[in-house]
Amino acid sequence: MNSPPVAAAPRVEYGGFWLRFLAYLIDGAVITIGALVVAIPLIFLTGLGTLLSQIHPEEDLNDTGFWLIMGVIFLFATVSLVVTWLYHATGRHFGKIVTNMVPAFIGYIMAGFTEQKQALHDMIAGCLILRRSN
Repeated sequence: MNSPPVAAAPRVEYGGFWLRFLAYLIDGAVITIGALVVAIPLIFLTGLGTLLSQIHPEEDLNDTGFWLIMGVIFLFATVSLVVTWLYHATGRHFGKIVTNMVPAFIGYIMAGFTEQKQALHDMIAGCLILRRSN
């Protein structure tokens, strides 16, 4: 009795460093636009826009002005964190925090040398970047 023919598994080609770098730039643009779309209305709805307009560059910052600017920075950082978290998978997002703690971008450079072209955060989250074959 002959066994049925087995289809050959398609060859998987992993995305290399430059493809990943391009994806990183695109992700950055999407996240920046998303953060601005959320943060700008928040500035106006919370009244921060009015308070910011009262600060003049030639004046010394008093305590109120300093804390106002710190509040805006905190707002942008929080919005950026939430938008990034929602844009990427949660595991990969928090894995990137670990990757960013590794000095000299080694966590990112690993993508150029590992068999499946994974950076450290990809390994933590179990993610792969695959090249689409046409």
